[in-house]
Amino acid sequence: MPRQRRVITEILLEDGVAIKTKRFKKYRYVGEPVSLVRTFCELNVQEISVVDKSFSSDGPNFTLLRSIASQCTLPISYSGSIKTLDDAIRIIDIGFEKVFINNAQYTHPDLLFSLINALGSQSVGISIDYRSSKLFRCDYVYTSSGTKRIMPLSRYLDHYLSLPASEFVFRSIDRDGMKIGFDLDLLPQILTKNLRLPWITLSGGGYESDHFHKMFEFSPLISASCSSFFTLYGAHSSVLPTNNLPTLQLR
Repeated sequence: MPRQRRVITEILLEDGVAIKTKRFKKYRYVGEPVSLVRTFCELNVQEISVVDKSFSSDGPNFTLLRSIASQCTLPISYSGSIKTLDDAIRIIDIGFEKVFINNAQYTHPDLLFSLINALGSQSVGISIDYRSSKLFRCDYVYTSSGTKRIMPLSRYLDHYLSLPASEFVFRSIDRDGMKIGFDLDLLPQILTKNLRLPWITLSGGGYESDHFHKMFEFSPLISASCSSFFTLYGAHSSVLPTNNLPTLQLR
């Protein structure tokens, strides 16, 4: 059976409120996260991804996450300040279906396997932030909101893509909030690995319907995750939470 084409609605959090970013820099406030989740559920989007950019030393804001989960009637995931197995278990117990790790895959490499053993691989994903380096003339993986360079993206694909996570989300820092389309040049590098791939999701740049059509035509194995498409409207990018999925005519 072919996979359903997925378009994931992103809600970006910083200090307890929903924001929109451009190239990982704070761009504007877009609303209260609990109200946004309730609105998107009423609009019947496919699924929701909460991406917490606060990176608090205290870990996830469980009070806020509990409020968000209590209003959500759709599949919902969380990516953010997960540093321990207990963090992840609490988030799943609150009502989130999947957790993603980012920085922790490098600082605590055993955490991924601990999460999979405790929660099952279907509940664990990996998020990768990357951008182009003019100095090295290639894409590099970054952490800490795009401020700390880790390794060339090609090396990541060679050594990490076989990890037993259920989904890999590749977030393009260069395209974030720019409305210029997804990074389709990345896809051949992934698809030619000849691996039994889990979900591969692209984030960054999706805004026009054509951006999504081009990605799905490239490969049905890829899903899209975006924020602007669902929260910004018109030439002046007015904040207007909406469901643009019907315009895509997904099949």
